[in-house]
Amino acid sequence: MGPPDPRTPHNPDEWLRRFGTLPLMYQPGERWQYNTGSLVLGVLVARASRQPLGEFFRARIFEPLGMKDTGFSINPEQSRRLPSYYQTNFQTGKLEVQTVSGPSKWTKAPAFPSGAAGLVSTIDDYLAFARLLLNEGVHEDKRLLSQTSVRLMTTNHLTPEQMAGGGPVLGGHIGPDDGHQRGQDEEAVTGLAQEDGEDPCRGQEQDEGLGQAFDEDATPKEVESRPRPGLPNG
Repeated sequence: MGPPDPRTPHNPDEWLRRFGTLPLMYQPGERWQYNTGSLVLGVLVARASRQPLGEFFRARIFEPLGMKDTGFSINPEQSRRLPSYYQTNFQTGKLEVQTVSGPSKWTKAPAFPSGAAGLVSTIDDYLAFARLLLNEGVHEDKRLLSQTSVRLMTTNHLTPEQMAGGGPVLGGHIGPDDGHQRGQDEEAVTGLAQEDGEDPCRGQEQDEGLGQAFDEDATPKEVESRPRPGLPNG
């Protein structure tokens, strides 16, 4: 989750046109590439559905699941609930506050809605989606995704060789070509505070590895995954 910084100024059609001019880094199937497939897939989903990716997500996922605080952009009132976020300085090992992607940026829809990143959300909304996967596509006795689709989404399709070449994201070896990925793949930052101030993990068996951060009023905030500036998210 979370946008690249700065955001791409290109719309999906122009982004895809430019992307198509690039030479292949590897032959298809030779190596797993972080983000690339999801970026292209987001454009294709928008084209197939004949609507912007954000509208497709809202109609097919967010509204049926009650994910009222999730989207590529949020209103000014919601943006005031966005706290600062931090990233580890890999030279010193210390967390440092980041000044990119301020709250005001989230009130404007991106030119390129990314299929790989770019959503802001709360832990309650994220949990609703996770439970949809846990229930194999069923939410409140209504099927939103086919069982086959969920099983395909939650199955590892990579070969051992592809995983070994996946760098730190897949726990593989960091080779000469992977050094730029160190520390760029994901960082933990805080997302929207819970509007009602309730503990989002209360009554849950486990928090699926998601942490919490608290402000001075002890209001829980979601931990969100946001790429570092420079990651090719669009």
